[in-house]
Amino acid sequence: MDQKISEGPPYGRESSPVGAIAKEARSGALTTQDLGEFSKTLKVISNPLNAAILSALMGSSSYPRELALRLGRRESHVSERLRQLERLKLVRGTWQSLDRGTRDHTPKNVKSYTSTVNALKIVIDANGARLEAEERAPEHANSLIVQPHEAEIPPAPVFVGRESELAALRERKEGIAVIVGLPGIGKTTLASHLANRLLLENENSVFWHSLRESDSFGYVIARIASFLERQGSSELTGLIRMGAKNETVLMNVAIDGLVKARALAVFDDYHYCRDRRVTQLIQRMGESRRLYTLVVCRTRPIELYTNTNVREFALLGYSDSEARLFFQSSGISLPPEEIVRINQDLGGHPLALSLVAAKLTSDEKSIHNQEILGFAKTATKEQISKWLQNTLSEELLGLLLALSAFREPVSYEALRRVTDSNLRDQVLLNRVAALVRLGLLTRMGERLVVHDLVREAAHEISPFPTVLHKKVAEYYSELKDGRSTLSAFYHYALARDTEALVRLATRGCLRISEEGYLEPFLHITEELLGSFSLANEGDARLRGWVQLYRAFSLQRLDRQRGLALRVLKEAEAVARAIGDQALEANANLIAGYIWRDLGNISRAVKSYRLGLKTITAKSENLILIAWLTSALADSMVWEGRLEKAIALEAEALKIYEKLGDTRDIAGFTISLGVDYYMQGDYARALHCLQRAKVPPQNWTMSIYLEAAKGLVLGRFPRRRREAIEHLDTAVKICEKTADRLTYLEILSERIILRAKTGDIVEAKKELALAKGLSPQTERKYSLGVLELADAAIRVLEGDLGESKKCLVKAGHLLSSDTLSVGRVLWWKGMVDALMGNSVGSYGHLRKARQIFRKTGATGHAEEVDELMRNLPELPNLGPKRALELLW
Repeated sequence: MDQKISEGPPYGRESSPVGAIAKEARSGALTTQDLGEFSKTLKVISNPLNAAILSALMGSSSYPRELALRLGRRESHVSERLRQLERLKLVRGTWQSLDRGTRDHTPKNVKSYTSTVNALKIVIDANGARLEAEERAPEHANSLIVQPHEAEIPPAPVFVGRESELAALRERKEGIAVIVGLPGIGKTTLASHLANRLLLENENSVFWHSLRESDSFGYVIARIASFLERQGSSELTGLIRMGAKNETVLMNVAIDGLVKARALAVFDDYHYCRDRRVTQLIQRMGESRRLYTLVVCRTRPIELYTNTNVREFALLGYSDSEARLFFQSSGISLPPEEIVRINQDLGGHPLALSLVAAKLTSDEKSIHNQEILGFAKTATKEQISKWLQNTLSEELLGLLLALSAFREPVSYEALRRVTDSNLRDQVLLNRVAALVRLGLLTRMGERLVVHDLVREAAHEISPFPTVLHKKVAEYYSELKDGRSTLSAFYHYALARDTEALVRLATRGCLRISEEGYLEPFLHITEELLGSFSLANEGDARLRGWVQLYRAFSLQRLDRQRGLALRVLKEAEAVARAIGDQALEANANLIAGYIWRDLGNISRAVKSYRLGLKTITAKSENLILIAWLTSALADSMVWEGRLEKAIALEAEALKIYEKLGDTRDIAGFTISLGVDYYMQGDYARALHCLQRAKVPPQNWTMSIYLEAAKGLVLGRFPRRRREAIEHLDTAVKICEKTADRLTYLEILSERIILRAKTGDIVEAKKELALAKGLSPQTERKYSLGVLELADAAIRVLEGDLGESKKCLVKAGHLLSSDTLSVGRVLWWKGMVDALMGNSVGSYGHLRKARQIFRKTGATGHAEEVDELMRNLPELPNLGPKRALELLW
């Protein structure tokens, strides 16, 4: 197969050896020399690797590295075979510029190969033996060739648990379902189980494709065409053979064919996808209301989430009950408590449990309880570590140890930062390629990932883990985005660099929250807690700060407030023991937020004041002073002390103007605008909000600005439609960042505005959505505003009795917020007036006016006073006009 074949005449339809042999054979004069050439050519193309290369190039053009990745062979071997096939004129190579694969993204010239034939066949007849080629016409040189479709659905191994995920996946009939999780967590097992069950029950046909880095749009479309042809549809095949090039047309026909075939379309290993047109194809599939698409990926494929009809299923490890079921299904009987210990030690990782099960079923010895747990550890760490040390060279092991410091896919730039700076790029790339060939490292587009089990095992034997973690942290901290900040936080903690962690987190926590990474941040803090010992002062301080950020995440996510307060108590105790005033003051700040959310404003004020006392006594931390001052101002609003609140907010704003921090200048300007709105000074509130300049990608601040503008503009009758648009924007950002708490409050205010504009249909739809979310929060303020929204719809429908019931509930829920108490009384006065109860109406409105005057909400007091003067006319105004007068 490696014999040299002399180069023939210039390329043409009859100039290749195949073409010449075919011509001579048709003339009936097949010479011995021709037979020799026939034998040589046949020997080359019958080689399995050569045949695989030809087959791949009949689907789409490619270059040697892509082919090597697809076929799992060395690039040098593939290049040599391509040269052989090019000499036979079976493939044609052209040089192209490629803008990926280089460190500085400069263009790189590569030789791209295309098949010159559509098919090859051996013919033996009365004219002799010959090899005939169905050659590709020039105008179809880039057309797609349909390749045979083979069923790829992998067999599902032991399948336990995941019942809720499986049920939810079966319920879907359209859109995109994304299964996300770590390697070995059971993503493909779940998908294959679903696919095989649907096939068994004859509910669907299944198109299954496992993506590879080298898969082009043409290759994937060809696979779909072959699948559809087996289902009895040849429309897409016909288009391809005719040389159709319009990608939109090909996508539409492919999707229509899959719909008619009642197919579940599964794309496994989506993290390898590099062709943006394949991504566009999957997006288009998700937009179809009749097609169900399943995507399996190791990381969240954010680019697919632009489609609103996407649901994510994030797989975690097995629970203890699922682990027990797993071992029972594997024929292993162990004490329940031992299974729990093994499962917790392995993080519930199905692949790790499979290794344990395989060892236990094959081991004839009796294994005692402690030996089982010991084996579980060695199976996942020690044994793998020994194998790595015995198998890898010193250079490869060093690179793997560097990679093991990362907890996510690694870019080349990141890898470069933690390796020897004197190492040449080509040497580093060669070592990376060696680890890929060994299966220890996987390419995910332009990134590299180490299998989770291998990463942990390698990290166990790293001689300088803290040094590596600090290098990784410094790399991520320079990127200054939420996801990178999350990684930097994790690595600074493991590097035991408390000062760097605190400096990063001062700004980083808000960045993490604003960009929607609170959930993973919470998981990281909980994971880190097991790394520190209270016996060591340095570790104790780190643990205190990590507990602080854990409480911060719980507060922002609106969950487990009791746990958050207990966690803060521990952080505060650590701070006092080691004299860390910044930690203590931050704990007071977050505790105040939680007490405020629970409606205990007096406790919140006490926490903020204690924090200010701590930090101003022994520190010049102006940022923290400003935060505490602003939080205290917020509490003053709740207590109904608006003048004091505005003064404190202005004080906090001056601190940030002094620091020159544009981000927080915008934040405090928005807060000041909201205070003026609460005061009833709408013109000044709008002026403040129009001055606020929110930094790009700052989602949390964007939510507050858009929501505040919506609330203020809603008080101008002619600008209510504009107000709803601002609230719409705020709601969309909440959905993007999964800010459930703020989402519910803004949604409730939007319902009230819709009711004021008479849009009862949309208002009722949104009320049903909000009611579905309400059981997920404990925050009384959010639930109280929702009751106001419900009351508004009842008024519009003329059901005044039910409206009063809603207002009673709202009054109970909002009792800790003085201004909201006045607002509810205002509403009650309006409803009583509509019901003809002028005495009750006057009483409620008079109390509301007293509250507003006492709290400094002079604008609202004047509005209520005007309403009281026109009280006899209220019943004649009608429900919609009455609602327009309410705050």
